[in-house]
Amino acid sequence: MNFLYFNFPVWYNQIKYSYDKDVLMSKKRRKSKNTGLKIMLFLFISVIGAAAVISAVKLNNRQSHEGLGRTMQSAEQEPYSSIVTFSSGDSNASSDSKINSTVSIPAESVAEEPVITPKHKRRIIKAKHIYQQDKWPTGCESVSAVMAIHYAGIDISVDHFINNCLEKKTPPFDPNIQFGGSPYDSGGWGCYSPVITKALDKALKGTKFTAKQLVNVPVETLCAKYIDKDIPVIFWATIDMQKPEESPKKWDYNGTYIDYWMRPEHCLLLVGYNEDSYIFCDPWKKENYTYYKKDKVVTAYKGEYSQAVIITKR
Repeated sequence: MNFLYFNFPVWYNQIKYSYDKDVLMSKKRRKSKNTGLKIMLFLFISVIGAAAVISAVKLNNRQSHEGLGRTMQSAEQEPYSSIVTFSSGDSNASSDSKINSTVSIPAESVAEEPVITPKHKRRIIKAKHIYQQDKWPTGCESVSAVMAIHYAGIDISVDHFINNCLEKKTPPFDPNIQFGGSPYDSGGWGCYSPVITKALDKALKGTKFTAKQLVNVPVETLCAKYIDKDIPVIFWATIDMQKPEESPKKWDYNGTYIDYWMRPEHCLLLVGYNEDSYIFCDPWKKENYTYYKKDKVVTAYKGEYSQAVIITKR
């Protein structure tokens, strides 16, 4: 009994110490577990948030690239209501009696010119590149035209060209008469060579230059007749030289049935060639010069009705 009596406090303290230690360790484990759960929850939320941001960026890029009747998408994704027009403060270009006459696209009645082989194996015009996507997501025609104007030595801004020279209209529209929508909007459509020819003549009024529309001229001939003579060519093709596709969207405009819009319509500045490629100042790209394989360029060019425009002396 004495032995048990005198050692009871020791046993008690040992048991209590063991219990307290277990409680403390249990709390630490719970705290560690809670911390781990919090970290896992934070990481999970971060991943979900990052995925949402990436999806939003991709969607925005796809819409800016696809919402314009320029791209390969279904008819249901091309509603006219999604196309934002220029503001009422923008000035529509008025008619000018001195503007050159133009040929409507498609121009089946215009015979194809014969092929002329360029003189050189390689040729490049050092035109100044302008990138369109920061400000003019669907303004490739205007940007390409201004690049050609700059090469002629005339100082004009893309904004001035769009707001004071380019004919624009809310869809439905005629791509031979107006730009559909606004070049400032990712939902804009585009226009064909007659529109840019007329806009260029407005921009070039009072200078020694004028615009000339070219129809059914082979790419090789464009290089021989113009690139070899240091004249860049405003050139209709497709984005990334994709195979052209007829748009499922068709409409009536003032009695004319518009059923010939091809996508993904694009306009570039042809500035050179080599043995394998045609060379462009492509406003869709950030690089100064973009090389596209010749066969793809020819297919895209023909699919967009073999149309082009140059700036020449009067």
